[in-house]
Amino acid sequence: MTNLFERERYDSDIISSMVHCAIAELDRIVPYVALVRSSAVALLPDLDIKRLLMREDVIPPVPGDEEEEY
Repeated sequence: MTNLFERERYDSDIISSMVHCAIAELDRIVPYVALVRSSAVALLPDLDIKRLLMREDVIPPVPGDEEEEY
């Protein structure tokens, strides 16, 4: 953070938002990493990363995107 803000002068809302985004991105990438890690070594050269990243069935839902049941 020191490369973004002057020493001891920072906006806590910006820091909080940056941390939140970093955690959200980790939540998104970890399931993909798990799929790659569990793949057989012989199949890794054939792994299509673009197609893998398009899969939405392995990422957690975004809070608030679920349809409400009445």
